[in-house]
Amino acid sequence: MKDGFERMRNLRISRTSSCIIAVLTMLVVLSASATSARVLLCFPGGPGSTEQAQPIVDEFLGHLAALTGWDDVNGTYINNMRDCRATMKAHPASVVMVPLDLFLAERKAWKLTANAALQNEETAGSYHLVALPGTTMESLSGKVVQTGLKASDTFLSKVAFDSKVDVTKSFALERTRSARKAVKNAVKGTAAAAILNDVQFKALQSSAKYSKLTSLLTGPTLPGAIVANTGKKDYTLHKALLSVCKKHAEACKKMRITGFEPVDSGKLSTLEKSLNK
Repeated sequence: MKDGFERMRNLRISRTSSCIIAVLTMLVVLSASATSARVLLCFPGGPGSTEQAQPIVDEFLGHLAALTGWDDVNGTYINNMRDCRATMKAHPASVVMVPLDLFLAERKAWKLTANAALQNEETAGSYHLVALPGTTMESLSGKVVQTGLKASDTFLSKVAFDSKVDVTKSFALERTRSARKAVKNAVKGTAAAAILNDVQFKALQSSAKYSKLTSLLTGPTLPGAIVANTGKKDYTLHKALLSVCKKHAEACKKMRITGFEPVDSGKLSTLEKSLNK
């Protein structure tokens, strides 16, 4: 009889242990399958504020999370480089959305792998050096040229203008608060020329007041803003990016995005080499 009770007791213990092991196994599996993402949208000089952009960012990332399978996602839009760097140091993002110049400059430090390129009218295209008719490149020597762009002198010289001009030596480059001010001063003659991106140049051409400015130098066509993830390329994210704007066009429109496209990693590598040579 005693042996029978002992066997029943051991059986209960065995069953209890099996249940505990099963529960622990389930928790491990769930933990392993749970994924989260911290996303930084860093656009120095961009419009609005973090607070104003948050509802739009949250909506977009909610749709992206549903496509990637992220269980939790946290995203922040920041429009100044100081805060972007501080955020990456304090709370490193696993995914970033940044202008081309920032991606090329920070790729190594932030351990980024390009995943996709943005399709929109604000970040892709060429850069332009514009001035009044009759101005020549030679005549700009020693004179003031202005720009409202946040891109570095090195990027403008080596990438935006493909080393056809050195903005630190060919003239005296000054930064302004906006492209409008740089254009206005170029028309008035208080600046000899202005440097613009494609969006600013197209706006200038449609303005009767400023359309007299013409392009002295136009750089090569460059990729738009880049979406990158840390570590190796995340193909689940890549697939989600290529489809998110097809499924949620309104959310993308609020983000000023028409879509995403595969990134040309070879071209990005070439541009990074040009920037650093």
